[in-house]
Amino acid sequence: MGLSKESIIDCLRESYGESVTSAEIKAFCNMNDFNYQTITNKLTEFKTGRGRWNLEVTTETVEELEVTYNWEKIIQTALMSFILAIIASLYPSYRATKLLPVEAMRSV
Repeated sequence: MGLSKESIIDCLRESYGESVTSAEIKAFCNMNDFNYQTITNKLTEFKTGRGRWNLEVTTETVEELEVTYNWEKIIQTALMSFILAIIASLYPSYRATKLLPVEAMRSV
């Protein structure tokens, strides 16, 4: 058996069906003495999630995927980065207020 993408997909479909997990691919690799990384690299376009592959991905399947945003987490992340930027700028600003303008210009 060769290592073409089509032959791998056909064998996985026969053994496990349309949706396979990483454990099933590892078992497939162990039974056929294949490298797991090589097989998963050939199946990257079929990956649907962490440790899951759908061997029947079509344009209709991709169009059906729903995009959702967790606005609470987005706002929380934006606020946290803003607060950290303010905190990180306090010490340099404090040191700058202690310098005379002439002293600051000497180091430029």
